[in-house]
Amino acid sequence: EAKSIGANNTHFNNPHGLPDKDHYTTAYDMALIAREAMSNEIIREIVSTKSITFEKSDTDNYRCFTNRVFFNTNKFLTSTEKIKYKNKLIDIKYDIVDGIKTGYTDDAGRCLLSSAVKNDMRVICAVFKDHGTDVYVDSRTLIDYAFDTYYTKTIINKDDYTKTKRVLFTKEKELLYTPVFNYKVVLEKGNSASGNYTAKSKLDYNLPIKKGDKVGTLEIYNGKTLEKTIDLVAQNDLNSFFGFLTNKNIIKYFAISSFKIYGNLLNNGFFILPIQILCWNFMRIFNIFTNTSIMQINHTISHVFNRIIMRYNNNCITIFFINIFNQL
Repeated sequence: EAKSIGANNTHFNNPHGLPDKDHYTTAYDMALIAREAMSNEIIREIVSTKSITFEKSDTDNYRCFTNRVFFNTNKFLTSTEKIKYKNKLIDIKYDIVDGIKTGYTDDAGRCLLSSAVKNDMRVICAVFKDHGTDVYVDSRTLIDYAFDTYYTKTIINKDDYTKTKRVLFTKEKELLYTPVFNYKVVLEKGNSASGNYTAKSKLDYNLPIKKGDKVGTLEIYNGKTLEKTIDLVAQNDLNSFFGFLTNKNIIKYFAISSFKIYGNLLNNGFFILPIQILCWNFMRIFNIFTNTSIMQINHTISHVFNRIIMRYNNNCITIFFINIFNQL
């Protein structure tokens, strides 16, 4: 998982982080991992929590006779201490910081992963093997340098690609979809974005759709080069009029009942074509709404009808089709 986001110099050998020759990482890799983690809303909420209180309680599952308050160890969030920064004594607490994690071992020293948001830009900072409160001085130096030197430019605004698509045979009639985020580039102050950016939506979905489901991708090109792919997600539910066809019990009931009826007609001298037409139509609908291989369907139909022709009676028809739909 670490290598999938570019953290190529990381190997986790235990869950607690205590020294192990096969447990290692780098500040750069941890910054990549932190960036990935901060894309998750729940993670952002957890790491920005300044304190949490456990109320006193006396139950079978939990007994505590006084309120207990725990404070985040990240002094950027909670501290009332001071540090010397750029020849001034200032508060360690830094209001633009919203996480992430402190750490310490004798081998690793003071470690701090920080996240700060300003001017619609998030900066991730990783400082390892530091000492005392110097880890906050060094972290703030890097954070301030980033905001003083760089800015973000929105290339693709997701609102411009929030669109609807009419979908036939659905109760809601249309699908509303949007990219999950804007596409921005980081630029050095004084420079402007260069290139010819275009975007192309590609929808790919199956019914039913739930709000939040991925329904395609937005491909962003710089000239002819694909630079970024952003997921498109549904903003509403979408249900097929034929949703009942995906219910296996209904399929079995419909198929068995229909073939019994046509089996009776067949025994009474009706030509086999009506039952064959019904079977083909049903199987085609089943293919559309369940993605069952059409080759498998063709093979099943051919096999069944060969047997029906060989054994021209109602019991045979009913039994064979019961066997087919018991496999669904």
